Amino acid sequence: MLQCNGQRFLWLNRCIVNAFALRFPDHTHADLALAPGATGLGLDPDQERGLRVAPLGEPALIELVVDQRGVWMNVMPDTWGVHVNGRPIRKLAMLHAGDSLHVEGREMVLASAASAQPVAGSARPRGCDVIPVLRGQGGAFHGQAVPVGDPANGATPLVGATVDMQDADVRVSSFDPMVPLQVNGMTVTSAWLRIGDQLVLPNGQRFLFEGPELRADAIETSVRAPMPKATPEDDTPKRMRMPWLLIAAAAIAIVLLALFWFGV
Repeated sequence: MLQCNGQRFLWLNRCIVNAFALRFPDHTHADLALAPGATGLGLDPDQERGLRVAPLGEPALIELVVDQRGVWMNVMPDTWGVHVNGRPIRKLAMLHAGDSLHVEGREMVLASAASAQPVAGSARPRGCDVIPVLRGQGGAFHGQAVPVGDPANGATPLVGATVDMQDADVRVSSFDPMVPLQVNGMTVTSAWLRIGDQLVLPNGQRFLFEGPELRADAIETSVRAPMPKATPEDDTPKRMRMPWLLIAAAAIAIVLLALFWFGV
């Protein structure tokens, strides 16, 4: 939860409903749409394709699970050589749109449609100084946060791209249309970023777009019921508990004093 100038905003958790697909950039394998639930991928008898959806009853190399939290990858036992963005994965990983997966020597890209238009009617609340960031994923910028839309700095320059904020919307554009970018695994020259989007620059550097959702439609409107006040009956056991503790401590002290005094 974010408190900003007396207004409360929710961090964005996008509801995932069949919004992802696997792309195979190394060959002409058709894109594989990922439906909510679990999808197992196993070896394909066609060595050129390499991977396919594992039929029921056949072993899978990995399992991709799509739920309201996002996309998760489970690596099956005895499966080796699974990498996400160049990092080895042994058991479990949470995936982001735009991640590059390597399984059995095949590359797959988890893709999701980039936003071509800003959300209509969005506006950045006045007096809110929270600035979203691009957080590096691997490479020279790994873990570093690059501020986006800082009014003092204007547009954020990157290698081969620029990022600027317009009200509550953030747009990334390529310097050269002939050298496109990737947003969520899709090749673009310009796109509006949403919280959680992954940007890949022409030099291969990856960034995740992080920050609070500052749109008007993300403001929390639900009113929480006040906590009921404790009644006098509820407070009675608490008040009665302290004298009993004092009486017990006094009794123990008297017994110890008697032992020392009479030498029992």
